Amino acid sequence: MMLILKKENPCEDISIDIDGYIPFTVEVKSQGSSAPPLYFRGGDGKQSLIEIGLNRGSGSVCNATLTAISPERVSETELPANNDLPEIIGLAAFDVSTWDSCSDNYADNFDDSFDSEITLMVGANYLSLHFEGIEEPVRYIKNNQLRFGITSDGKLSTLELLELTEDQVNLLKPV
Repeated sequence: MMLILKKENPCEDISIDIDGYIPFTVEVKSQGSSAPPLYFRGGDGKQSLIEIGLNRGSGSVCNATLTAISPERVSETELPANNDLPEIIGLAAFDVSTWDSCSDNYADNFDDSFDSEITLMVGANYLSLHFEGIEEPVRYIKNNQLRFGITSDGKLSTLELLELTEDQVNLLKPV
């Protein structure tokens, strides 16, 4: 199952951490809650893994962590980030109605989509994570430096980190 957009919420402050161990982590600062988030996990689950934390009640993105990605799935480009599509300012909230959010079973906090291979494009000042097999985005929802690419049927297609420093980008360039 892929994430389906439910609505756009107002922008929130975020923090971005990029390093050589965990490729990147994005935290939405005000989405903290006493209840643990629900997690969508994509990739192959072995060599590549993206986790996107969602608020249990609203479906708003709480965090996103690229835990691992195979070096063969990382490419580099000199092209600028795509800015040709309509863009809404806000924070994406995804549909969590299919999750059993009242369950006491820890495993019910996760929606594993390990058949959704991911690729990472490293640009001059941005990163673009793409879910393969999902159509290209037709619009974006941008929350500060975090941008979500949304398909015509509301699926999450890309997750992008924009306006990064040269040092941040160099940590993830393919060797």
